[in-house]
Amino acid sequence: MKLVNNTRTKAFAIIIGLMALMSSVAPAFAARNVSLPTTESQAGLNTFVDSVVNGNADQVVGIYVADKFAMPMVQQLEGDHAFISSMPNTLTQFGLPSDYGVLGVLAHNTEAGASFYDLETGDEVVAVYGDGQLVRYEIDTSEVWEAFNPHDPYNGTFENVETSETLSLRDLFFDTYTTADTLVFQTCYAQGDNTEWGRLFITATLVD
Repeated sequence: MKLVNNTRTKAFAIIIGLMALMSSVAPAFAARNVSLPTTESQAGLNTFVDSVVNGNADQVVGIYVADKFAMPMVQQLEGDHAFISSMPNTLTQFGLPSDYGVLGVLAHNTEAGASFYDLETGDEVVAVYGDGQLVRYEIDTSEVWEAFNPHDPYNGTFENVETSETLSLRDLFFDTYTTADTLVFQTCYAQGDNTEWGRLFITATLVD
């Protein structure tokens, strides 16, 4: 019974956390950010690594994509699955996907997430750890989902703009964030003046 309760609690946390992430666009909680240096988008990888390392081998501290961007990464506080940094040129690691071996990268589309639109299939993505370790991924898929009722954690649904597949919020999380050895960029997708019209997911696979 305890295992069942824990499973239900975790599933509920996923739904609530993802609902809050997907509906949050306005900058918030800036005071919680870890103070990390920013770099220019086309800075060399070595220079970028030197600017973000902190000695913590278990922490992802930055994401580098050559000729696209190089940005520091901050982590969500434990249990705060809705937190997204509002600091300029700063990414946030989505904590829940870590349980599935996935590196989730979040940003507001009005802030650092605007750079996600420049990413293309075949781009190499380098995750930088606090001890200087580099883990490389290659982008292979990009999906846009139109959001319906995104503020409702129980009835919110999303439709894939290419395939017309419709998924609940919970199913979209498991469909997107449970394939081990992947990195997923997530931000809102704007349509006209509506900055929350949809969600952009860009997936990169670990390079052996």
